[in-house]
Amino acid sequence: MEAVDSLKSGYVSIKQWVDKLLEDVTEEESVQRGKDLMNHIRWQVGHLCVSTKLLVKGLGGDTEYEGSERYSKLFDFGVEFAEDPSLFPALRELIDNYGMVHNRAVSALDGVSADDLDEVIQITDEWKESRGRLIMFMTLHDAYHAGQIGAIRAKVLGRKGVFG
Repeated sequence: MEAVDSLKSGYVSIKQWVDKLLEDVTEEESVQRGKDLMNHIRWQVGHLCVSTKLLVKGLGGDTEYEGSERYSKLFDFGVEFAEDPSLFPALRELIDNYGMVHNRAVSALDGVSADDLDEVIQITDEWKESRGRLIMFMTLHDAYHAGQIGAIRAKVLGRKGVFG
């Protein structure tokens, strides 16, 4: 397996984990934070939508979608958490948009060659990184948030793990 295929496989696997973790979560459950005041599941999924745009941008794909500006105001890096659950889009909308932007990232990955992985690109005003490291970072980032969703399921919703 070549490097790009390995990176893509890892990235796609994390999305499958997130999908499995979300498949039985209700709208009401998706805004529960528990006594530790964790960022709720809607925030986690919305943040994945916003952060995935960085990968799409870094790989040269289309980053705009309906609601993306609104999402940035709620879910971007460094934005203060909105305490009012009514400010957040419905979980189903977030899941659909995460799937759409993730598919764009995967399509953009299809256009990456092994030679492209070492090219350093400007991701944000403050962040330059090689394409390969960006892909790996986003995979680990998404895995972290999958873990947060799993922790909310266990600690706040009282659910057993979905992976056995």
